[in-house]
Amino acid sequence: EERLIGLRHGFQAKGIEIPEDNIIYKNDSLPMDEEHFNKAITQLYSGNAKFTAIVAYNDVHAITVMNALYDAGKKVPEDVSVMGFDNLNLASMCRPGLTTVEYPIIEMAKYATKLSLELTDENTDEIQRTHLFMPKIIERKSVATVV
Repeated sequence: EERLIGLRHGFQAKGIEIPEDNIIYKNDSLPMDEEHFNKAITQLYSGNAKFTAIVAYNDVHAITVMNALYDAGKKVPEDVSVMGFDNLNLASMCRPGLTTVEYPIIEMAKYATKLSLELTDENTDEIQRTHLFMPKIIERKSVATVV
């Protein structure tokens, strides 16, 4: 939900609204398998959705979406750009390479460890701190250049 909110804010800042027809959520009663993504792609193309890009919840989902697009006769990124989250090793191994969002996992782990040690010394039950970690986009070949 928070990723979708972030995407909406980013698009709104550019004057773009994401129509509800273009958003497909995970259905808890369905497995997140190849069949699910093939149905989702079919749903997008058979409905009123107009789109040039798909942002998936994570890299595994994004790669499965790319396979579903291939099965539907669509080319990535020529017909549809695809982007994931996590920057898994798989993201650089698939063709085309997947553009993805990478979190600073090592920095996050170091901060969590430091905070945990500090909190054990402070004798407190509450955490009154906020820390912002900045992800970065790892650009590969799954996203078309906007002209």
